[in-house]
Amino acid sequence: MVVAAAGRVAHQADPPGLAFHRPQAAADFDAALDLNLRAPFLCAQQAFQRMQGLGGLIVNISSQLGRVIVPASGHYSPTKFALEALSEALAYELVPHGIEVCVIQPGGYPTNVWVNRNTYTKALRDRLDADRK
Repeated sequence: MVVAAAGRVAHQADPPGLAFHRPQAAADFDAALDLNLRAPFLCAQQAFQRMQGLGGLIVNISSQLGRVIVPASGHYSPTKFALEALSEALAYELVPHGIEVCVIQPGGYPTNVWVNRNTYTKALRDRLDADRK
């Protein structure tokens, strides 16, 4: 749609990522790899095909956790570390084509996301426990 309307892709950005806050299973790791690393790679391939000869910018959304490790990020941080390596490799490979690659590393932001998660998770667990009785 964008290509049809604008005639070309000048910028491409990928989704911010996927993290789980529970004991990690292999399926969680696979899901994190798919969204946090494979999807940006596939998006970059498509963007390159459309930007080749025209130039452009690819923006990958990493995380502060792509540079530091914290507890319970065992499936998330490695994917963001890998995204940073992929982005650096792409930057070297695509610069001859006039395509730049940059990485945004957002950090924590003071919201109620964790408080809300705990509140809603408790309410859901209470409801499930009541349904099981």
